[in-house]
Amino acid sequence: MQKAFALVLLFAVLGLCGCLSKRTTTTERTAVEQALLSQAAEQTLAGFNFEALAGKSFYLVEDDVDGYDTEYILTSLKHRLLQFDLVEAAQEPDADVLLYPRLANAAIDDSDASLGIPELPLIIPGAGGLTIPELSLYKKETQRGRNRMGVYGVDRETGTLVFETPLVSKETYYKRWVLLFIFSFRTTNLEKPF
Repeated sequence: MQKAFALVLLFAVLGLCGCLSKRTTTTERTAVEQALLSQAAEQTLAGFNFEALAGKSFYLVEDDVDGYDTEYILTSLKHRLLQFDLVEAAQEPDADVLLYPRLANAAIDDSDASLGIPELPLIIPGAGGLTIPELSLYKKETQRGRNRMGVYGVDRETGTLVFETPLVSKETYYKRWVLLFIFSFRTTNLEKPF
């Protein structure tokens, strides 16, 4: 009787563990992945001070900016510039200053650590196969959104450097934890709703 109870309990625990999911989305990327990148970029841009250029017209040279979510990053940079009373020129010849964003990185790093039994395929003769789900005493999956960027400005007429920000680095994180097979929770520094 005790063996039967232990077997039922084991399959119940295995069934609960099998319900955990690593990634669920109906779009190309999850909202968490997008938030990790966009919020890291927002934090980086918040560290830039453009007071020295107040009142000048600018043209943002976007040719060499490449990476994930660059469209959002560039739009956010323009917004930040406008907050410092700069005026966006419609075309390059109309600008006082040409601004060049330097996007060193805008990406997500994934890592995980666990203690337990990994997912195991099991072949039962005559019945086919089944997979025993992962049994984690401890598991932590971490995603870190990293952004490192700066901006420099060149006088359009003379071609001389007239402005420069330092390279600023910011990081966001989203961690998924599993303890004792079934207890799961998340920790993050993302703004709500995450």
